[in-house]
Amino acid sequence: MQRFVALLLRYRYAVLGLLVLITAGFASVLPRAIIATNFAEMFFSRDAAFDRYQQRTKDMTNDHGLIIGLTENEPLSPEALDRLERAVEGLEDLSEVRRVTSLLDAGKLLDDGENLDFLRYAEQARETPEQAAELIARIQADPLWGRTILSEDGRHTALIVEAVPDPSREAEAEREFVDEVYAVFAEAGYDRKNVHLGGPSAVTAEMFNQIYRNLTFIFPIVVIALFITGFLMFRQLWPVLITIVVAFTAVIWTSGFALLLDPKVNLFMSVVPAIILVISFSDVIHLCSAYLLELGAGKSKEEAIIATGADVGTACLFTSITTFIGFISLAFVPSPVMQHTGVVLGFGVAATLLIAMTLAPVVFSIMKEPPIPREAAVKRSDWISAVLDFAERATIERPRSVVAVFTLLFALSIAGAMNLHIDASLLERLSSDNIVRRDARYIGEHFGGTSTLSVFVESEDDHDLLGPERFAALVDFQRAVSALPHVNHVLSPVDLIVNTHQEMREPGDTSELPASRAQVGGYLMLFELAGADMLDRSLSSDRREMQLTLRLETSSFRETFALGQEVRRLGAEHLGTGVSVEPGGLLFFLGRWLDEIIDGQKQGLGFSILAITIMMMLGLRSLKVGAWSMAPNLIPLLVLGAVLALLWEKADSDSLIVAMIAIGIGVDDTIHFLMRYKLASERTDDHAVAVRETFHFAGRAIVITSIILVIGFAPLALSDYHTLFIMGTLLPMTLVMALLANLFLVPALARLGLMRFESEKRPEGKPLVFR
Repeated sequence: MQRFVALLLRYRYAVLGLLVLITAGFASVLPRAIIATNFAEMFFSRDAAFDRYQQRTKDMTNDHGLIIGLTENEPLSPEALDRLERAVEGLEDLSEVRRVTSLLDAGKLLDDGENLDFLRYAEQARETPEQAAELIARIQADPLWGRTILSEDGRHTALIVEAVPDPSREAEAEREFVDEVYAVFAEAGYDRKNVHLGGPSAVTAEMFNQIYRNLTFIFPIVVIALFITGFLMFRQLWPVLITIVVAFTAVIWTSGFALLLDPKVNLFMSVVPAIILVISFSDVIHLCSAYLLELGAGKSKEEAIIATGADVGTACLFTSITTFIGFISLAFVPSPVMQHTGVVLGFGVAATLLIAMTLAPVVFSIMKEPPIPREAAVKRSDWISAVLDFAERATIERPRSVVAVFTLLFALSIAGAMNLHIDASLLERLSSDNIVRRDARYIGEHFGGTSTLSVFVESEDDHDLLGPERFAALVDFQRAVSALPHVNHVLSPVDLIVNTHQEMREPGDTSELPASRAQVGGYLMLFELAGADMLDRSLSSDRREMQLTLRLETSSFRETFALGQEVRRLGAEHLGTGVSVEPGGLLFFLGRWLDEIIDGQKQGLGFSILAITIMMMLGLRSLKVGAWSMAPNLIPLLVLGAVLALLWEKADSDSLIVAMIAIGIGVDDTIHFLMRYKLASERTDDHAVAVRETFHFAGRAIVITSIILVIGFAPLALSDYHTLFIMGTLLPMTLVMALLANLFLVPALARLGLMRFESEKRPEGKPLVFR
């Protein structure tokens, strides 16, 4: 490393020019960025079952679109119907809309013996306004329309807006679509506060808003927070300026690399610049701190730069490798978006190390030596000094007590983490006061929820689904499905046929169901002749495939997937052979995929721990010390698990991402401490003296970088998206625990001889000098 730094200083202007050229090249790629979040591409680009579902929804109903709730005290009044009609016409004019179902469509078949007609309740309300209350009661009693488009209290109505199937639709387009929908209702005369949007399109549009917020609001806050923190730590401007130059160069390289791989910036990629910025600050802070200490020890500027590169540079190399391992472990998650993010972050860590170890020494050599007294360069701030002095005394004088405290914490954390249950919900990943969550609560209260599960029933033999026996089995199947937990309502042609039969059967006929296939076919033909279009997306033209849409009270991935599996089991029980039942929909596939995601996260975390342990053994050249060094890095992860189990009955699956990132970053302080301790131990047999030197040389930088990391990640807590929120809260908590473990547990273990390095032979009587 000394030769490398010396070579850099010799060709410093050539190196600086090369860095500028590379940075300009990556910067030229940045205009290619397209803000886009597409769930199909992010999660299901390799899922054949999801592809089959998308093919099915080209002809049948899809779960992509909006459920729009409207607060309307008198929904059948002429004024309300006029507004609704204007809104529906405006929605149908939008290119993204496939079909709109509203109160205007509600009705029933009437046969007066001579003519057949489909009576629409809205039309009757216009003709006889005095019957509005009676008509509302009839709609509420109708299993097809009650709680689907009209609330139980009759003061809220809903529209179901089905979007045109388009697997390539991005979040940016969804945001524009949602804005157009709001504009339609405003033009139709609705007050914005009375319009509530729910469903996949609303959630996806909000994802775009979060991406935009991350890039334009949270990222600048991270920059400002790091700048202020760095200045307060050093009480000087030059270290912060150097750090910002290195950090922004690393961000440009990483962002350019990411866009070369894929120009689409999704929700996860939008936070990459902030992560790289924070990590860059951590590396350069160690270099600046060591450079000041070397100058304060009396070295010349060039000697101080070379010594900094030799000692701290080696530690930074190993910390970057461990951080790289933590990020690249995301590639174990079987998701294109996670694998892409892991590769990009891994590149970012490598780029950060290269830039820091080249640009920082070059800038040190070009700038004037800091014009401060030598003694001021090693002066510690009061509170950091107090923390380090306390940790030094505790670990040297009472190492067994320190180890006992952490052993107890280890045991309690294991007990707490064993109660951890993992699930996920796209909706619940938004903060509780987010507008999409508020609107979802409104729709759930009045219309049974915004979540759906599609169920496709298909005849696999020569018979269709409408024969008497098979149709009777379908009725029993739907009733069993309706009784399942979390199912608020089932919408299908089954109810339509049953209700029509009961309305149109001959006097004296008490049968509940049609007696023949011809009778069922006749009812369906009557609907088509009457102009009702409720069947065109839920029953195939050959009557061999039917779609049931389940409105759910849950948005949980696991619960939806488990529900789909139970529906499949009920299908086999009630429909027998010759008929297949296949659940589908975004939530169902996310639930099916969740276990694979969690398994991939566990594998990635296990890989990180194993790989980092090996790196510690190699870097420290000791199997024993390398193994013991993982103790202070496993405890924060167990504490994280215990906190998750305490805070949430079901922790979000993305919480494991925090652990994967924390293990790669948190171990950095351990490396810096043990690398310095190894150097000190090679010059003395006295563990206490070696620990004191380590605290003197590395302690302040460890505390400062930990503060930088905590403050750098903290602004992510301002995000409305749960994954980023916990990265701004639980990740800093985990890093604080890692700091405490490195300041107390690591030196205590070293003091007890569990982390022991062989000392070099020193001339007798020659004292150990703190460098």
